[in-house]
Amino acid sequence: DMLLQRLSKILASKIRDVDTLARYGGEEFLIILPETPHGSAVKIAERIRKTTEETYFKGQETQPKGKVTLSMGLVTYHGEYRERTHLIHSADELLYKAKEQGRNQLIKAYYKDHKHNNAPLESKE
Repeated sequence: DMLLQRLSKILASKIRDVDTLARYGGEEFLIILPETPHGSAVKIAERIRKTTEETYFKGQETQPKGKVTLSMGLVTYHGEYRERTHLIHSADELLYKAKEQGRNQLIKAYYKDHKHNNAPLESKE
């Protein structure tokens, strides 16, 4: 799909060489930003979201709100994290929360340790 190809180019242009970008499901992408502080990750995500919103995509009129936008779930973790699937699952939950709450937004959480039941230190919508 041309729209997803163009979007992937936007995403790739906003991250570093050490970061990882992957398509994760139908219309979802995963970006891994190693050794990136929470505040920096938030700035990168917001830059990606705003750039996408401001970019014209052919046929965007057929999209919700008449343009292409991104709903994003962002999870950062301080320290060594052994259970990567939990991070991905947490980000996915936040993504769907962003969609449910009106789309075109970033919902984020910051975790202090790797326990599944710990509450995020910060969770802003």
